[in-house]
Amino acid sequence: MTDLLPGRLALLDHLTGVLPFASAQATTLVLIGIVHTEDGALPPVAVLARTTRLIASSLRGDDWLGRSGPGEVAAVLAGTAEDAHSAAARVLDGIATLGVPDLAAAAGIVVLSADLTGEQALQRAAAALDDARSRTRGRIVLTAG
Repeated sequence: MTDLLPGRLALLDHLTGVLPFASAQATTLVLIGIVHTEDGALPPVAVLARTTRLIASSLRGDDWLGRSGPGEVAAVLAGTAEDAHSAAARVLDGIATLGVPDLAAAAGIVVLSADLTGEQALQRAAAALDDARSRTRGRIVLTAG
């Protein structure tokens, strides 16, 4: 299912399109990472498909969804950091209720600004995701643009 989402290059293209306007219209990038806690590997394809469907159904229709890497779903959301945190919490709560043993998810959020490049925004969101993953499952970390 995650293979059906636009990939990293499409994500960078989308970010390039929204970043010039990000200072005027609050916009965030949320990276949601999904792993199997037992061995740190990616969950089976069927589990990734379920989590991707859950993520897509938890967000608004005008939010942009894509892949940033293996087991990572990126969402570009219109709204404030608080809005993004609420959306990420909703997604992580939903993933926790899937009932998949040893499934862990975390989220990293970056507030977008016009002075960032797409690559910089993605790197900052990835760093926030790594920070969230290092703390505990179901954790969300927000970093300033």
